[in-house]
Parts: sequence; structure tokens; C-alpha cells
Amino acid sequence: MAGVCRALWEYLALNILSELTMKHVYYKEHKFSCKTKEEKININLRAVKYVTKVYSGSPAEAFGLQPGDFLGTVNGVAAIDVDLSSIYDAKTNNHYFVHRASESRSFYIEGCHLPLGIEAENTTKNIVKSFEEGEFDDSELYQLWERKDWKSLLKASVHASNQENWFSRIFAKLLKLEVPGIAILTHGIALYELGEKSKGLELIENYRDEHIDGWTTNWHALTFYYLGLAERENGNMEEAHKLLYTSEYYCRCDVLHAMLLTFGIEESDKEPWTGEFFPIDFHLDNFEGTKEYQLSKIIDGLEPNKLLYLCVMPSYRGNGPYNDRVATYEKLIDNFSDLTSPLYVISDKKEASETMPGWYIENEKKLLAEGKPLIQLYDEDRQVADVLDQSTSPNIYILNKQGKIIDSGLGFYYQNIWTLLEKEIGSVLTIEESSE
Repeated sequence: MAGVCRALWEYLALNILSELTMKHVYYKEHKFSCKTKEEKININLRAVKYVTKVYSGSPAEAFGLQPGDFLGTVNGVAAIDVDLSSIYDAKTNNHYFVHRASESRSFYIEGCHLPLGIEAENTTKNIVKSFEEGEFDDSELYQLWERKDWKSLLKASVHASNQENWFSRIFAKLLKLEVPGIAILTHGIALYELGEKSKGLELIENYRDEHIDGWTTNWHALTFYYLGLAERENGNMEEAHKLLYTSEYYCRCDVLHAMLLTFGIEESDKEPWTGEFFPIDFHLDNFEGTKEYQLSKIIDGLEPNKLLYLCVMPSYRGNGPYNDRVATYEKLIDNFSDLTSPLYVISDKKEASETMPGWYIENEKKLLAEGKPLIQLYDEDRQVADVLDQSTSPNIYILNKQGKIIDSGLGFYYQNIWTLLEKEIGSVLTIEESSE
């Protein structure tokens, strides 16, 4: 399949692209080029992803890409088979084919190894199909929930929990197959939304009692939301509001915020520090106890236009989101080293617990082994997290030379670097247009 897609790309490049309108985007010596063409194409929805976000200040925005566009192929491979975060590891050019069905317009993009500036997700049918084939990705269950496609969420959850029929249930028990806790929760949520509220609530409560500690806070928010709904329907309004406010406390999702708002639960300011100066001039030793670091001195030594990254990790030595954020930081230090300072990780835990999976700090170990600038600071009394009143772990705080927080939160995305740069130093891209 990859060979066929690559051959198709080469044919288009040789026979059609010379007729298209061309736009070039430069970041320093790095180049992106986009050719657009008005054409009708029958898109195979089984093979594409669709664009969910275009970051401001990015090459993708400069080329006019929009949420809802179909990402057809990446480097000659069907988009459904591509992890966008992985294609930037090798410093090679990347080719993207994007189609906007509503305008019969195609975008043929050739870019350098830097991020294009988009987020893309699988279609609902592709997500369900992947679960049918035995793959599991809890983020895709969350995407189905955000889309409020309860029947598809039910299908995916049932497949993930080996509950699709009597044979699979018996087979799973005989082999003692572990059921992902999240699949229990989303199975319950889907049943609840589809009208089987008693059965659904039983599964949601099972997740709360047996599995909640093993998963991230976005799932906490959904758990307390549905427990709150159940209490509300039973007339226990005081308990319902406690649970719904707890859901809002953990909430990181615009869809859930909107649903909570219908019950009068207004969105709190999740990132109260963005736009403010970092609220504490900490003095912390590194994990080895050999050197003290003071924030004000770190900022004083920050080179112009460099961004300072603080990762605050209360109560954790590592977790899945932390491992992902460190991988993102590695891409930044590899490709935007002139704009990126060391990553300072602040935690009250020096040692991993016996039960913590080793992969939670896999990328951290990799960075340290390669001598890349990651500095671990010991905050025994959690003074930094307490001043920040931080409810999630990790949170990333990105500071400028003045010590002001220009971005913060659990989210920390490689594609978002263009927005951060635009926010701090203005547009960093040069754009040229031509007709060929």
C-alpha cells in the first residue's frame, strides 16, 4: 500500500503540480512549500484522518489549512497508519496530502523536519475498527466521548474489555486477560447515555472503586460528572453539586465544560498564572543535593528569545503524561535549541515507587543518558505546587526572559511551538507566493 501511495504522489508531482499555485514558508533556513489545486477527489474515509486543530503562527495556518480538512497521506503512507508525532524524529523532508471536500481543493505540501502545526484524529469508523482488531488507545475512547457518539463508544469499549459475546467473555476469563480500567468506565458511560442507566452506573462505580487511581485526571472528571448526574436524578442535589464541582476541578475538556455549564457549574480559571509572573522565587537543590537552583538566577541567565520550561510534578515521580511531555521537550531541544532552555522538573518524589511502571520515566532516562539538559529539583515540602495551587501532575509552565508565564497547563505539544513563538516574539515565518 505504501508503495502505491508513494507512486501516486510521484505521478501527481510530475504531471499535475506544475499547474498549481505555489506558496513557500521559511523558518530561518528551513522551508515548507504548498501547491494547491481545485479538484474533485473521492476520499477513502477508511484511510484518512481529519484535521482537528491548526495552530496559529504555523506553516499550516499560512497555507490555509482548516479544521475539518482530510489528511490523506503522509510521506506516501495512508494517514490512518501514521503517528504524526513520530515523523519528526528523523531530520528528513515530509510530504503531506490534504483535501478539503467542501471546496474540492487539494493541498500538496512538502516540508522540512519541523512540525507543520496541525493536530489530526482518526475518523469514528476507523477508531471502532482499530478496537475490533485488538488495538487499544484510551485517547481515542475520549475522542468518541467528545463526539458524543455513544453507540460507537459502546462498540469500542466492549471490544476493549473482551465483552462482545459469550465466547469472548469465557475466553477472557480462562486466559485471565486484564481488562483496561478505562474500558470499564467508557462502557458504563455509553450504557448510561443510551438509557441503561442502572447498568452503566454500576460499571462507573466499579471504575471509581477499583481503577481510578491508575488513570489520568481527565478520566476523573468524567467519572465524577456521571456520578453527579446520577445523584441529581435521584434528587440528592447537595451531593450532586459536590460531585459536579469535583468534575469541574479536574476538567480539561471544552465539551465537558459546556455540559457542566448547563447545571450552573461555571468554568474556573484553569490556568490562572498564564500572563502573570511566576509566583515563587524558589531555592531548590537538585536530586543529588550537589547544587542549589534559584529561579531568579535561572531567569537572569536566560538568553534573549529563549523560553524557560518548568515541569511541576507534585506527588509523582513519573506518569504517562510526564513521559509524553519529556518526549515533546526532546523534539524542542533537538530542533529549536536556540529558543529552548533546559527543562527543570520539580518534584517531591526522588525515587520511583515499587509499583510505578518503568516506562513512566523512560524518556527522562533517555534524555539524561544522552546528556541533554534536563535538571531534576527536589521540592520536599511541595512549596512550589502549593503556591501554584496545582491540582494535576504534571503541569508545564513556560516562562520568558522577564519571568512571565506565557503558557501553562497539562497540555504541552510540539505542534504548538509556532503559537508560543508568535505569542512571545511575533511571527517567525517568512511567506512567499508565486504561480507556476
